[in-house]
Amino acid sequence: MYKKIFFALLILIGWQTESKAQHKIKGQVLDASTGAEIPLVGAFVRWQDNESGVYAMDSARFEIEHKGESPFLVVSYVGYSTDTFRITQMNEFITIYLSTNMTLGGATVRARRITYGLNS
Repeated sequence: MYKKIFFALLILIGWQTESKAQHKIKGQVLDASTGAEIPLVGAFVRWQDNESGVYAMDSARFEIEHKGESPFLVVSYVGYSTDTFRITQMNEFITIYLSTNMTLGGATVRARRITYGLNS
């Protein structure tokens, strides 16, 4: 009798631990500042308390495991402002929009002609 109760408790504890242990968050990183949603392939996505993360690859889609870390995703991409997003629904597909952090007012191009050979 005690063995049955013990095994039932083990199964119940294991089931609850497994259901809370990990979630896979799926999403996409886009730039919407131009009016068209442009995928930011190569954007880096990580949890706030963890330095390791994943890169958004095909169509800027990513998949990252949540193992009990902070519910804040930090997303960064070259030329865009790094932003932090609170994730409240662990089972929904999320779309993250980043905005550019700088605009180039202008550029100056300088060139100098280089000649090879004898100067006359």
